[in-house]
Amino acid sequence: MAKQYIFLSSASKERLLAQNIFISYLKRKQYISGFVTQDKSLIGLKMFHKNIEEITNLDKNSEVIFAAELKEKYEEQYEDAVFGRRYDAIDSYEDDAIRYSKTNEVCFRMFDAPLFNRLIDKKVFVYGIDENAREAFIYLELLDYEVAGFLKDSTDKCEDLLDGYHVESIEEILYEENFYIWVEKKDCQIIFNKLEKLGLKFYKDYGMAGGYTQVSGRKTVLDINLGYSYKGKSKYPGITVYGDEKNAIYKIAVTGGSTTDGSLYPFKAWPEILYDLINDRTIAIYNGGVGGYTSGEELLKLMRDMLLFNPNMVIAYSGINDTSHNEKYPFKFDYLDEIFNFAFRNLDISTKEYDLRVRNAEEINYGVESGKNRFENWLNNMKSMYALCIGRGITFHAFMQPMFMSKKNYDNREKNMMLSYREGRYDKGYDFKEFREIMKSEGVNTYTYLHDLSHIFDDISDVYMDAAHVWEKGNKIIAEEIFSRVEKEIHH
Repeated sequence: MAKQYIFLSSASKERLLAQNIFISYLKRKQYISGFVTQDKSLIGLKMFHKNIEEITNLDKNSEVIFAAELKEKYEEQYEDAVFGRRYDAIDSYEDDAIRYSKTNEVCFRMFDAPLFNRLIDKKVFVYGIDENAREAFIYLELLDYEVAGFLKDSTDKCEDLLDGYHVESIEEILYEENFYIWVEKKDCQIIFNKLEKLGLKFYKDYGMAGGYTQVSGRKTVLDINLGYSYKGKSKYPGITVYGDEKNAIYKIAVTGGSTTDGSLYPFKAWPEILYDLINDRTIAIYNGGVGGYTSGEELLKLMRDMLLFNPNMVIAYSGINDTSHNEKYPFKFDYLDEIFNFAFRNLDISTKEYDLRVRNAEEINYGVESGKNRFENWLNNMKSMYALCIGRGITFHAFMQPMFMSKKNYDNREKNMMLSYREGRYDKGYDFKEFREIMKSEGVNTYTYLHDLSHIFDDISDVYMDAAHVWEKGNKIIAEEIFSRVEKEIHH
């Protein structure tokens, strides 16, 4: 049987087509040997953990799958090639969710970079023996990961072999080296507790589709002004507190998105590391970062929540969410927009049950058009936050965060990660670069409270876990940078 490859080029549309073809074949559980290209810059890299090879090296035992809409462009060019050719018609957008056949629930998403990055060069064990576990095993094999076998609990009834692979008890994993556990068990919290007792750590040694929030106790809640927030261990929704706030004589409030959020990952966020660096038990830090928040939501949260703590200093750390946010209406928040549209479609507000002020409403208003670009919208929100603070005698610092897509130097692992993103993430690097360049020329030189951290990972590898988020190693560098710039202003 001929080895099948998918044609790939550096052109964004053609790369998207290649991604769609691959995902559609994976959903049908059809093996693809890799990708082929004529683009020298891609040869030797990987996309979706599959090698990218030079197309002219293929032999007659190979078949190349092209997107049907590329037939006119490439058919004549490869007319005399020894390899076979096929032209597949596919949807312009293939949902990246890989689902279980029986339940139709999501097994994983192809663009979940943090999940798949942890499997590279590891022996992967699937923890579970039901139909979902066996199907996940097949998908991982189709993606060329080194799947070593299954893991079970003592209460699981199973032979020593399942689908031809060894089944070991979960305790036996401790005799293995360089492994990763893909959890396919229900009762996530029970599994989490069991694995932690064995000395295994979430993300480092094991994980599950859906991430850490499944086992952390964090609950998503709707928010009347911001769309959504969360409830965690703190008594304040959407806020994680470090230190003894009752006895604190100096308070720092922090705002931001998921790169600041204090309970999204099983390792320390940079505000917690900053608290450790300050090393003063009379100081408390209120971390108000929430995943997905833009600077507009930061501003509203500062006004509504963070100022109520009477902070001595406010630190805003953001930027990346604004690069893809609505440019025309910067206060049009996605989740609130969904809620309003749902209500608009499903509620009959023409009846007397509704107040005259909303009865017979004909559309949703998003405010006055900003007339600004995304950077200017971000900068205006930082100016507003500064004004709110300075009028209350509060020290304010705003930090433009580093962004993976504007990084100047990439190693091959990072290039592979970029290729494995949906087309928009890869090609909109100019949005990030634009933020970075404008910040350099207009931001830090004009406003003393603005700090540019966009460069701090340019020459550092193994920091980014995806297009925005960093491992704890990166959070430590961020905290140290921020600490060096605010230390002298913290009154002990």
